[in-house]
Amino acid sequence: MRPRIHWQTFTQAVVAEVRTFPREGLIWLGAWAFLSAVADLISWWHRPVYQIEDFVLAVALTLGLAPISFFSASSMVEAPMTWRKAVRFFGTGAALFIPILLAFALMLLAVKLKVQWAVLAAALLLFVSLAPITILPGWPIWQMTSVRLIGPMEAFWATKGFRWSLFGASLFVSAFNRTMPRISSTNDFLAACIIAVGSSLVACLTTVVGLSIAVAAYRKMYATSVQT
Repeated sequence: MRPRIHWQTFTQAVVAEVRTFPREGLIWLGAWAFLSAVADLISWWHRPVYQIEDFVLAVALTLGLAPISFFSASSMVEAPMTWRKAVRFFGTGAALFIPILLAFALMLLAVKLKVQWAVLAAALLLFVSLAPITILPGWPIWQMTSVRLIGPMEAFWATKGFRWSLFGASLFVSAFNRTMPRISSTNDFLAACIIAVGSSLVACLTTVVGLSIAVAAYRKMYATSVQT
């Protein structure tokens, strides 16, 4: 019988992975944080009617985190970066994020149409679509390092023994990511600058912790699959 993985041991594994985060990844995250703060200030200046470039900047910054995440995760697990590994990593990540985006889009559509039952259904669908990413953050890394296809159910069963730890860690990162107030809540330029810089730094920190959680989860998932 395999020993059960408790919250404390998983936390220790995450802390150990944080220490291995590549310096180059931190440099790129710092550059991303600077651009993110600038984009926030541009959007703050355009409020209350946001312009098309604000949305373009938001999408560009979101996509900009993808190569940083791939590089950092590859360095942490000491896997050489190749196009095949990139396709596996981003493809599996898309499989986790696309249902969330679709559910969010459906909820926005339901709100715009003012259909109450559709709003409730879309909100429930959004909640359900968030479950896989809280439990399977290590799946994209496992798929990246594997020469065969790792299905979602195989990845799910490999989290046996520390699923609640993954869920709790994901909730902690999500809550910490919301510690800074919204930049639109102030009319003062200095306060907007402070919020923009603070939000960018918090986003960097949660990215580092989130990737460390994913790597720690991958190592335990792989170890569990080997033992079975």
